[in-house]
Amino acid sequence: LDYAKLESVGLNLQYLDLNAVLAGIVANSKEEIEAAEGQIDIQEIPARILADESKIKQVFTNLIHNACKFKKEEEGLRIHINYRADEDFHFFSIQDNGIGVDPEFHERVFQMFERLHSDEYVEGTGIGLAICRKVAKLHGGDIKLISEAGTGALFVLKLPKTPDAFS
Repeated sequence: LDYAKLESVGLNLQYLDLNAVLAGIVANSKEEIEAAEGQIDIQEIPARILADESKIKQVFTNLIHNACKFKKEEEGLRIHINYRADEDFHFFSIQDNGIGVDPEFHERVFQMFERLHSDEYVEGTGIGLAICRKVAKLHGGDIKLISEAGTGALFVLKLPKTPDAFS
């Protein structure tokens, strides 16, 4: 239902201070991050980002929660969120030191209800990353995964800078 609502509700675009948005997400996820013995480093984002706040919160929340769920058992979780931009796009990299994803599954993880692990390993519905991709596409952007099994995951979220990209 959450996935289906994404398009029907439309985008409520506004310029966001993503530093504040991310600080709120980290504060709301504090227990989960602590349980994962986690540490999150966030590079300051110098630009205001044109986006739908509730939908962008979903993306970053899903990525942080996935990092917590798929951490390596033998070490504490480390997440790095970095920012860069070019003339047309904002790029956010969300990198963790978790269990990683074999390249053959990089596209599969963004499909609805696709799970690489059973409920015995980790709970979930298999829609979190599908929502992330849908939100990125609705904003005129995209999200990609770069990873190898055992080496952590790097998600790159690309969002346009200008409103004409949303039409």
